[in-house]
Formats: sequence, structure tokens, C-alpha cells
Amino acid sequence: MPQLTPHFFRQARGELLAGLPRFGDGPSRVRFRHIMHPYFDRAVPFNNAVQEITFETIRIAAAAAPQIATRCVCVTLAEEAHIVPPDFLAVPKLDRFVGEVAQFEHPRPLPLLFDGLDHGLAAPLAPAEGEEYVVFTNSDIHLLPHFYRTLARLVAEGYDVITVNRRVIPRYPGGAADLPLMFADYGKDHPGFDCFVFPARIYDDFVKSDACVGASMVMRS
Repeated sequence: MPQLTPHFFRQARGELLAGLPRFGDGPSRVRFRHIMHPYFDRAVPFNNAVQEITFETIRIAAAAAPQIATRCVCVTLAEEAHIVPPDFLAVPKLDRFVGEVAQFEHPRPLPLLFDGLDHGLAAPLAPAEGEEYVVFTNSDIHLLPHFYRTLARLVAEGYDVITVNRRVIPRYPGGAADLPLMFADYGKDHPGFDCFVFPARIYDDFVKSDACVGASMVMRS
């Protein structure tokens, strides 16, 4: 696996995880705080259905890793907190948009990335064993059942910060009922960054940007 710097590895196209360098010096026990920004889309109702599938895949992945304490924190606008399922933690704290920090030719009410992370990390969770790691995904990212278990394994092998690139699958008409087919679909490569994993203890050292959620290229910062 290409080692681009002394502390950075990148899985290349067609390269198997069997060749992943193993250091074995990461925490053997972790817990995950999964932060996301669900929203209610009045213009494109299909996006609301996609989020329902996302919620279900998070439940499936968490159930497949009962030894890992996992809690999904949904940071929303106050008027949209009702879309969060009762088994997820709703944090209706978003109160500003990217239009308040910059001017755009086509204004869109997109929340700021670090507003969501700030509020998501401030949400009180029940105590649990293991070092806390933050998982941040966009609301249209569906997890495979082994998602949390794989992250825990990578962390144990010594990988502190992880990005997981998604694969794109076609639209399945059956919604969540078609999840077995979606899980079996290999899909196609996607170049964007939609999933980030990092230890909560390093968050205070981040250099915050005015990046927003919901537009292309914004996660590169």
C-alpha cells in the first residue's frame, strides 16, 4: 500500500486491504459518536427517503457490533428535529447558514460543517468504555453492516484518522426493503470525501473553516 508520507497511507484502486501495514499500537477498545446533519427536503422528497435508508443502515451496523458503544447524534435546525428517529439523539442547534459568512450567486441554506461538529461533540452521551472516536458522514451515506467493526479494527492497528470513500449504487425502488441488494451491489468509484473518523481528543486542535455541508468540494478543507 503506498506510503505517501511517514504517517499517511492511501489505498489505491484495486489494492486489497490484506496489504494494509499493521502497527497494532492503537486502542483496543473504542466507542463511536456518529455525527450527521439530517434535513427535510421539501423540493426533492426522494432525499428524505434516502435519509430513512441511512438511519436503517446505521441501526444495522450498530447491531452488528454490540461490543462497540455507538451513538448517532443528529444535528438539525430546530424546526426539523422531528425528522430524527426516536432511537437517535436529536440536537436542534443549527441557527445559521453559509450565507452568513460569504456571498453566493445562488444562495442556499446550507449549514456550516464546524457548527455541526461543535454541537454534535457537545451533546451529552451516556458513559461507555473505550476511547471516543468521532464518525462524521453526510446524510446520504449508507453504511455496510461491518462498518463500525472495520473502523475499530483499523483504529486498533494504529490508524488515528481515517477517511472512507463511498461507492455509488443505482436507485433501488424498494427503499430499505432492498437493502440486501444494495449491500451486495459493488457499485462504482466516487472521488469525493463523505466520511471522516478521528479521535475526539484532537478536535480542539482543528483549524476551523467556513466549509458547509451539502455542496461539492466543501469537505476538502
